[in-house]
Amino acid sequence: MTADDPTALLPPPPPTTTPPTAPPPPPRPAPPSGPPAPPHRRGAGWVVLGSVLAVVLVGWGAWSTLSLLGRQVRTERTVIDEPVDVLEIHAAGPIRVVASTSERVTITERVERSIVQPRRSQETIDGRLVLRSSCTGISNFCSVGYTVSVPTDTRLVLRSDSDSIRVEQIDGLIDASSSGGAVTVIGGSGDLRLRSWAGGVTVAESRSADVQATSTAGSVALELAAAPNRVDASSSAGRVSIVVPRSEVAYAVDASSSASGTEIAVRTDPASSRTIRASSSAGSVTVRYP
Repeated sequence: MTADDPTALLPPPPPTTTPPTAPPPPPRPAPPSGPPAPPHRRGAGWVVLGSVLAVVLVGWGAWSTLSLLGRQVRTERTVIDEPVDVLEIHAAGPIRVVASTSERVTITERVERSIVQPRRSQETIDGRLVLRSSCTGISNFCSVGYTVSVPTDTRLVLRSDSDSIRVEQIDGLIDASSSGGAVTVIGGSGDLRLRSWAGGVTVAESRSADVQATSTAGSVALELAAAPNRVDASSSAGRVSIVVPRSEVAYAVDASSSASGTEIAVRTDPASSRTIRASSSAGSVTVRYP
């Protein structure tokens, strides 16, 4: 290289460098095997449940409206001329039986119907008059209430599925049971077999010598007008009160309460043939004079 060479004054070329290479991207995950999972819908079950309930409520409202619009009430009266020793009633409604001075039996039925019509039957076999009524299906307006007047000494077998039973001044045996209301007996002198699963049992002014009264949903109140030979009263959900006439008669009394106190305010004698048993699971027990 000489002084006259033009390339002698040029700077040397920069060194050649290789640019850095980026790392390769990570491999994609393999797709899952099998059919794709359905998308999760939060709250879908509640939506379905709400829809079902809405349909049920709308249907019930429509049914209730139709029942109300179609409601009918009528009263029918029937007279039985043949002798009746026993009256048996199985009712889809209230029962009331009263004493009559006539030897004939008079039946008054209050029939309530709507979409559902009550079934009724009546037959007399060997001096036993049997009345039956029932309601099937669901209806707010379906019942048959009986008011029957009978001779005083008629024996009674009464059953109500949905309402109360009331008997007045009957001297025959009274076997009455209700699963839908109270049982009440006023006056009379016949033996009593009384039960209620949905109300109280009340006896007033009765001269019955043998009384059995049970309630699972109310109180038992017995007011007797004559000294009884035997009283057996119990309640699972209320108090028990027994009132006997004041006299020199003494009773063998067995009284107990699981939830409250007992009061015995009558003459007692453990050896007496006249017995009073009274018990309650949820109330007080009282045996006393008026």
